Amino acid sequence: MMQDTVKTPMAGQSVSEVYAMNIGEKTATRLCARVDMRDNRDCFSGHFPGVPIFSGVMQLHWVVLLAKQHWYPQGKFSGVSRIKFQCPILPDDVLDIELTNATGGKINYWYKCKDRVMSSGSFLLSLDSAEITTAHV
Repeated sequence: MMQDTVKTPMAGQSVSEVYAMNIGEKTATRLCARVDMRDNRDCFSGHFPGVPIFSGVMQLHWVVLLAKQHWYPQGKFSGVSRIKFQCPILPDDVLDIELTNATGGKINYWYKCKDRVMSSGSFLLSLDSAEITTAHV
C-alpha cells in the first residue's frame, strides 16, 4: 500500500512546481514509489516532439532526489557506475520505482512498468562519515 507522498522538483522548476510520487515501502535499505505518468505529461515536453519519452536525465534526477530525501540529505551526487535504458517510458505508463541503499552511498534503482524493467542503474552519493554509518529512515 502507498503511504505518503514525495514532491520532486523537475530541473528548471521552482520548488512550488512539483510532481507527486506515492511512497510505499521505506526502510533503511529499500524504497518503493509509484508514479502515474498520465498525471505528469509536461515532463515529456520537448523530448521528443511527436514521440514523447521520459528522458534518462529526468529518470536519474528523480532517483537521486528520492535517495537524498529518504536516506542521505547531505549526499552529493558523484557519478553513475551503471545505467541501462531497456524500454522507453511513455506518457501513459504507470511506473514502480525501486531503490536499494547499498553501503557507502551506493544506490541501485529500477524503473518498472507492469513488472517489466524499463531502466536500471547504480549511482554514488558522496557522504560525510556520519551519513555513511546512519541512513535516514
